[in-house]
Amino acid sequence: MLLLAAFLASGATRCSAGEGPRITQLAALEGGQVLVLTTEKGGVYLAQRQGWRRADGAPELYVHRAAASRGGRVYLATSQGLYVFRNGVWDKAAEGAFAGFFPGADGGQALLHFWGLGLHILDARGMTQESLQLLREASAREEALVREEEDLRRQMALLPRGDAATLDEKRAVMRVYQQWQDVQRRLEEAAGQARAGEPRPVTEGLPEDAYVSGAARYGDGWVVGVFGHGTFGLSADRRRWEPLGHGLPGPWVLAVEAAPWGGVYAGLYGAGLHVLAPGATVWERVAGVPDDSTVQGVSFGRAGQVLVATREHGVLFSPDGGRTWPAPGGRPEGNVQGVAVGEDGSLWAGLWEGGLLVSTDDGATWRPCERLEQ
Repeated sequence: MLLLAAFLASGATRCSAGEGPRITQLAALEGGQVLVLTTEKGGVYLAQRQGWRRADGAPELYVHRAAASRGGRVYLATSQGLYVFRNGVWDKAAEGAFAGFFPGADGGQALLHFWGLGLHILDARGMTQESLQLLREASAREEALVREEEDLRRQMALLPRGDAATLDEKRAVMRVYQQWQDVQRRLEEAAGQARAGEPRPVTEGLPEDAYVSGAARYGDGWVVGVFGHGTFGLSADRRRWEPLGHGLPGPWVLAVEAAPWGGVYAGLYGAGLHVLAPGATVWERVAGVPDDSTVQGVSFGRAGQVLVATREHGVLFSPDGGRTWPAPGGRPEGNVQGVAVGEDGSLWAGLWEGGLLVSTDDGATWRPCERLEQ
């Protein structure tokens, strides 16, 4: 809601419909907004039906992937850290070079994709402001204790030892040594607290050159798409990935998303859309999406809407969980990179050629959403 209030309060001028940067991803946010990600440096925008404009305070960085989760949090994976929006500000939540952040729909676990270091699993509840503050405090205590330890070592080195030392001097040595022992104990505790929130690597079983194009919760585990290698599932012990590509016509996975009603959908390069039903081990093709479609994004609505972004056929839409796909009519055409179903049921499509379109009548008609500039 803070994002929405800032959007409404800002003064803006309109740009011509269809103008704008290349859009790479859309994500529905709480409060009826849509996040728009572009190829620009700092290319993070907010959209509502009146228009879309840059998000205030977003980091001036190239963003590889955006994600939204429960509680109104928005995550930006960049090569210079993982950023999260909360309490009205963008904050760097973690250092490192990130290719993606994939939160589970329940707000619990999340997967982090580090450039060159593979996937790591994390309790996303540890990404709250309070827990991150505790981790920062633990790290600060560890640094302070290291400095205190160094000071005590210098003191011990200067104190006299051996038979020449007086009784008071020997007692001073013992006091300093006891302080040093106490610092060692507290340092170990602080280091353990600081490590408690660190993500755990889960790379075993994945190709060494794995580029994770999408990830979704599946039961109590995960399914990931690795471009060029198909899909993989996390085993019951959550330590090893196993191939999970039976039924897929190829390994070129571009998108993996979980549906609110269960099951995981995978979009492939030039091979359509496929679904892995709850408890299944074989993917099935989604009828209604042409076999030659390059599916670049999938989004779902609470009422059963399925919105599909393709390169060859524009936007495809099903109002009933994929059972029927109405005739396209005036649907957006062109290279659609991102789609989103808003909380209010609105449908959104972002074009690689530039331009954002919205439908408020279940895809019967679409209109350009104007880009606004301050």
